[in-house]
Amino acid sequence: MSTFDRLINEVSNRLRSGAVHLEGEFDQLKERLGALGRAHDAPAHIRPYRGFGNSKEFHLQGRLLRGDPERLSEEKHQPLENLLAAFRRFESDEMPGVEVQVSFGGVSRRLETDEEGYYGATLPIDGVSDDGATAWHDVEIRADVRGPDSSTAALHLEAACPVLVPSRDARVGIISDLDDTVLVTGATRVVSMVRRSLFENAWQRVPFGGVGALFRGLESGGGSGPDNPFFYVSSSPHNLYVPLVQFLEIRQLPRGPVLLRDVGLTRDRWLKDAHDEHKAEKIDRILGTYPDLPFVLIGDSGQHDAKIYLDASLRHPGRVLAIYIRDEIGDGRLTGLVTEAERHGTPMVLARDSEAIAHHAAGLGIVAPDIPDRVREAIARERAND
Repeated sequence: MSTFDRLINEVSNRLRSGAVHLEGEFDQLKERLGALGRAHDAPAHIRPYRGFGNSKEFHLQGRLLRGDPERLSEEKHQPLENLLAAFRRFESDEMPGVEVQVSFGGVSRRLETDEEGYYGATLPIDGVSDDGATAWHDVEIRADVRGPDSSTAALHLEAACPVLVPSRDARVGIISDLDDTVLVTGATRVVSMVRRSLFENAWQRVPFGGVGALFRGLESGGGSGPDNPFFYVSSSPHNLYVPLVQFLEIRQLPRGPVLLRDVGLTRDRWLKDAHDEHKAEKIDRILGTYPDLPFVLIGDSGQHDAKIYLDASLRHPGRVLAIYIRDEIGDGRLTGLVTEAERHGTPMVLARDSEAIAHHAAGLGIVAPDIPDRVREAIARERAND
C-alpha cells in the first residue's frame, strides 16, 4: 500500500470512527429526551422477520421498536401520506439491551438486542417433521421491558415469528433478489429509486411483467408434490420490511423469508452489512441449511448479482441448477461471467423478461411445460391494463 493510500485509509478510519461516536451520542441523547416524555408503559412492539429452518434448527431474526407496529398502506394513500409513512419508517426508535426469549417445542433461548434493537439466533429444535408439505411454524418471541428501577417489568411484549420448513421432497429452492428483479425500482438511478421508495406504497409499486406467473410456476414446479421454497435476499434496509412483505402479498407472489440488511455504521466499515457480503452470507446460510436441495438464483444486472451468484455456485459446486439475471440493458458487460459460469457447469441466463426465464426453466424441467405460455399471457394482460 502506497503512502497516499495509507493516508486515505487513515482519514477514512478517523471519519468513520467519529461518525460512529456521533451516532452513538445522538442515539443516547434521543433515548434520554424520549424517556422524559414517555410513560413507563408507552407502546412498544416486537417486529419478527420471517425465519427459515429444517428439522434440526431454526434461523431467527427480529427487532424491538418503540411505538405501535407499522400500519399497512392503503391503495388510496396519496404521495404525501406515503412520504410521511416513509419518514416514520426510517425514524425508527430502537430498543437496545433488552432480553428476548425465543421458544419453540419446549426449547428456549435467551438473547439480548444489540445497539440497533436487533436480535438474532439459531434455535435448535426437536420434533418438527419435514416429510410432508412445505410448512410454516410459529416461534414464540417474548420480551420484558423493565421500568426505571429495573425491579419490575413495565411492559410485556409477545409476538409470533413464522419459520419456513421446506418439505424434504421439495425439488428445488429459489433465491431471488427484489429490487429490479421482482419490482421496478431503478436502483442504479438514484432519483428514480428515491422517488419510488418515498412516494409510492406497496399498492403502487410495479412488478416486472409476468413475474407473478413465473414465480408461482417455480413454486409449484412440475405441478405435483410439495411447494418449492422461496427465499428473498435483498440489500434493502430492514426499515422496508413491512412494505416489501405487503407488496409480495398484494401481488400474490410466493410466501418466503425476506432477508434484508442493517445499513448502520460500524468502526471498521461504513456499512454494517456491505451489499456483496450481505447477499453472500445469506445465500451460504440458506444453502447450508438445506444441503440436499438444489437451488435457482434470480437477480438483475444492476447490482453485481451475476458475480455474487457465480461466486456462490463456485463455493457450493453442484448445488446451483441455474442463474437467471434480468438484463434489460443487454450491453454485453456480463458476457465474461456467463462464459465462466458455463465453464463450471452452471448455466447463467441473461434474460430480457420473465418469459425468457420461463423457457429456460421449462427446458431444465424446473417448471411445468405450460408455464412459458402462462407467463407470456400474463405479460400481455398486464400491458393491456397499463
